Amino acid sequence: MQRGSFLIITPPRVIVAAMGCWLLLAYQKWRRLPLFQSKKEASKYGEGNVRRVLSESALSLLPVRVLVDRLSPGWSAQPPIFCPPHLAIVPLQQATRIANSCRLIEGDCFVTCEGPIASLLWSDPEETDVSSFLLEYMRCTPYMVPIANSGAVIMTLHDAGFVCDTTCFSHVVVDEHEQVAVALGRNGPYVLALVAMPYLSSPPAQSDHDTDEEHNFPLTVSHFTPSDLQCLLKACLPVPVADGVLLPGTPSGSQKGCLRITCSDGDCSLTFVAQLPLVVRCAENGENFLFALEGIPLPGGLIVLDSTTVQSIANGTAIDDLFPRKCHKHPPVSSLFRLIYMERRAHDNGDSTTHVSCTHGSEPNFQVVDLPTKAGDVSVVCCHPNIGIHFPISTRNGVVHEPVLTDDLILMYYPLGDEKSFKPSQVFEGSSAAPPLFTVRRLATLPSTWETSPGTEEALIHNVRIHFTDWAREKIPSTVCDISGFRCVQLSEEKEGRFCRTYVVPMGGALTVLRWETQTRELEMHLPLLYSFLDTLHLENPQV
Repeated sequence: MQRGSFLIITPPRVIVAAMGCWLLLAYQKWRRLPLFQSKKEASKYGEGNVRRVLSESALSLLPVRVLVDRLSPGWSAQPPIFCPPHLAIVPLQQATRIANSCRLIEGDCFVTCEGPIASLLWSDPEETDVSSFLLEYMRCTPYMVPIANSGAVIMTLHDAGFVCDTTCFSHVVVDEHEQVAVALGRNGPYVLALVAMPYLSSPPAQSDHDTDEEHNFPLTVSHFTPSDLQCLLKACLPVPVADGVLLPGTPSGSQKGCLRITCSDGDCSLTFVAQLPLVVRCAENGENFLFALEGIPLPGGLIVLDSTTVQSIANGTAIDDLFPRKCHKHPPVSSLFRLIYMERRAHDNGDSTTHVSCTHGSEPNFQVVDLPTKAGDVSVVCCHPNIGIHFPISTRNGVVHEPVLTDDLILMYYPLGDEKSFKPSQVFEGSSAAPPLFTVRRLATLPSTWETSPGTEEALIHNVRIHFTDWAREKIPSTVCDISGFRCVQLSEEKEGRFCRTYVVPMGGALTVLRWETQTRELEMHLPLLYSFLDTLHLENPQV
């Protein structure tokens, strides 16, 4: 059985089962979901304990916990589906045969968790118009747009006649035409949605023929009712959020990724560190600045560094003095972006000497080195010490995300822009808005069935095929190669119009998995991105 297939690139089947057709089509168009959470976890936990372990892990990895004992008899919460960078889904399922006194609903129900949403990190809950925010959230979430545009009114649970014993959900919207009900709420920077369909506010009267007394089957209905929704609401409990973002089960080392920016101006070369998910953009077409940082927590969502700004920082001006925050809710810019290293070229008696200033302390230390960059150069490298990786990123379109809603440490790099900023190629008519993507995932422990000896290439390929492919059904092309000095196995697969290449790298007693995917018909166009990424990638044993 496999630890978690990085080769399955179609939307998970459970999503298909959990959503109505119109909602599913909108959802699929929005996200091309790789299957980051496989049901085949037996290699790590043992066949009999798979569902129990996954269900328990969901309680601490997500901002919501579903208490099964509060659900109606026969209902259960399924293992979560992680859809990085920002989404997780918990399907709720009813057994096909339950006690005769229970209703068997021929409908679908699931809870979605999305976040962390940057605008919620820096907002004051007491000053936020929750109804307006949730309505805008639905309008900006493509798979919910049909509901937001249906004319249905978003109401508080109290006004709609519901009671929620916890703070998971505060509002509800019912689309009578599409027969769907969505309860909405927030837990810190996460938005929660409970979807039930088909849903009828005033269900028709049931007939005595709806029960099969001979076979002792339950009453079968084709819809959820307000009482069903009320029961589901009471079963959801918010999970505490630590440090404003992290959850109790968030992997150790999460949110440690950063961007290292090196620029040269005049006699100075400076290195900054910017926190993810800030985006770095360099000047183009003669623009008169060195680089800019984009991100919601920044003043006005943008700060621009030109030659004057860089020289001021080099001369000791505090970053917060140059870029003061506009309201007390926003963090100081220095907590998101700071100078960590500086080199200055001095000229004494005609001799050129280079001095280095390390800005970790209040007093700089100096030593002689060579300047690494030319005047005006800007380079950006993404680093994550707990994954053990760093690589240069594009300062024109590159975007890096580090998901929180996941069971492993993950970095996601979009070299041509993410799903919000990517501009599809015009080369192929009808090209979809699915950008090429690099994913780096660190599996902290080896599967229990991973054979550690002998260390032959055949054994390594066997290990990877068993744990990362559906080897019993199909043979995925595989070969042994080296990346950044580490021996690894390369896998390639094409499925449903998407091409995926995966590199499984044993290192540091664990596994690092590199995955690259793009549309098959754009493979030749985007293949240089893969080669460039591999050529400039650096791996090392991660920090523990």
